[in-house]
Amino acid sequence: MANGSLDDWLHQDKRLAGPDQGQRQHLTLIQRLNIAIDVTSALDYLHLNCGTPLVHRDIKPSNILLDDEFVAHVSEFGLAKFIQEATQSLSSSQNNKYGMGRESSTYGDVYSYGILLLELFTGKRPTDDVFTNGRCIHTFAKMAIPERVMEIVDPKLEKEWRPAGLLVNSTQLETPSLGFDYSLKEMAHWISDQSLNSEVVPT
Repeated sequence: MANGSLDDWLHQDKRLAGPDQGQRQHLTLIQRLNIAIDVTSALDYLHLNCGTPLVHRDIKPSNILLDDEFVAHVSEFGLAKFIQEATQSLSSSQNNKYGMGRESSTYGDVYSYGILLLELFTGKRPTDDVFTNGRCIHTFAKMAIPERVMEIVDPKLEKEWRPAGLLVNSTQLETPSLGFDYSLKEMAHWISDQSLNSEVVPT
């Protein structure tokens, strides 16, 4: 894919080519928000609109590819399972134990999507060195919301901190839902109204 993976942009040292060669670049807030919306749409299709529901089971930045217009595409379906296929391979007791019913199975993808959202807007990996002694990106964000939310927003978004903080504050940490894409789209429209630059920003 033309612009590599989301992981490349969040955690690797991307640099501009051409006249601005050597300058670092990062995704703006509006680009990150649009990527989140794209992934939501993909999961909505997999879970609800492709006949037999399909669970991806490996939603993470390295599996989100960006095309030349920074539209996000979910990739790497090596671990994916059709729900009917997955449930037939387990006994009823095992189904309950591993949560292989339709809602529980898709919920795993939705939870991973919630972690992806936090990674998008904090710039931290779930495996970051700051997460020790039982601390994780979920609790890291939860403890900061709402009073200290600006402390956890990705420093690369410094010029866009106010709307970024509002976005992280609005993230549903307890019960994420794919219906959240409606709120994301509303936020995208609001940010656009604030005249934020939607291009890649050199830093």
